[in-house]
Amino acid sequence: MDALTDYGYALQRFKQIFKKLDIELGQLDQQLNLGQLKIMSQAEQSTTANKLYQQAASGESLRALLNSLVTARGHWTPLGTVAEIAMQMQQRVNELCADGFIVLPSDLEHGLDGFLNSIVPHLKPQGAFRTDYEGRALRAHLGLKN
Repeated sequence: MDALTDYGYALQRFKQIFKKLDIELGQLDQQLNLGQLKIMSQAEQSTTANKLYQQAASGESLRALLNSLVTARGHWTPLGTVAEIAMQMQQRVNELCADGFIVLPSDLEHGLDGFLNSIVPHLKPQGAFRTDYEGRALRAHLGLKN
């Protein structure tokens, strides 16, 4: 996971949630101190902030907190090379486990373009990425009468 995580970006996101928290990348393998935990407990409440606070209070390192922040978010998170991720997605389509995907890139500035430019070209030839639709509306695509 470490090789795939941009800790600089993850720390920026962390600091957006906990605006008053003074923390640096040099603390990756350390637990947060009591002062830092107090600041976290006073942050604007959200599910993400609460989850991260609970993890920090239980003694997890900053690295673990940042990994938690930029991964899963309750969704399937494929890992691997571009070809491996495309294969995993294709497998889910082939096995009728999925007929579409919601893409939630952790890096909104670059992540979606990266997905569109690298993964999608692997999916199109296999028919796992739709290039056109049956009709102009969802009803037509689903074979429903107007």
